Amino acid sequence: MRNTKEDWGKANRAVAIIFAIAGAVFGSWASRIPSLKNQLDIEALELGGVLLVLAMASVLSFPVSGRWIDIYGPAKVTRYLALSTLITLVLISFATSLWELALCVAVFGASLGALDVSMNGWGAEIERQGSKSIMSSLHAYWSLFAGLGGAFGFAAIHFNLTVLEHFVIVGLFMGVLAFPASRVNWEESTQKENACVFAWPKKHLLFVGFLMFGAALAEGAVADWAAIFVMIDSILPRQLR
Repeated sequence: MRNTKEDWGKANRAVAIIFAIAGAVFGSWASRIPSLKNQLDIEALELGGVLLVLAMASVLSFPVSGRWIDIYGPAKVTRYLALSTLITLVLISFATSLWELALCVAVFGASLGALDVSMNGWGAEIERQGSKSIMSSLHAYWSLFAGLGGAFGFAAIHFNLTVLEHFVIVGLFMGVLAFPASRVNWEESTQKENACVFAWPKKHLLFVGFLMFGAALAEGAVADWAAIFVMIDSILPRQLR
């Protein structure tokens, strides 16, 4: 069975929704890091450890997600990971200690990282079967909704919503958006034979990987710590500024 032009259009819209969901989830999480820090009375060093756990879990999930894509196809994997990412976002708000937060963040980071791989894989597959480039627009959706997620986080703090209330609202709203994406028919390519989970990239791809590592490091540092430093600056006495 080959995907029709109508299937391609529906899949294009579906994967755009998934990118938007991933962006909104990331923006929502980043906006409430100061709230979680205060709620659990976490020191800066401890918070750094929690954020490191998130990054490590995310990176470790990349090759696993890639293998799942080979076996089950990117569309199916993306659908399940979008749901698990929304659930694990809400799970973070139930943490009552540093170690519980680290565990919840690890699961969240693994799910979000795996989703990042699978949704890009699905987007690339849709682009290959279509007649125009869509990856730039997909990443634009991610960026736009990451900003909207952060803006909603600001509103949630302004109206004194708890982290649980905030994340539940985001999870429910994004879950409603994800429902149409979960029902899209898409004939996807799979690779059943055994293949290595990790392959060392060739020199040109390795160079691109180093560039992306630097970009991701800068993006993650800004996203994770900017809200903390803004909060500190807002509460410092004027004479100490």
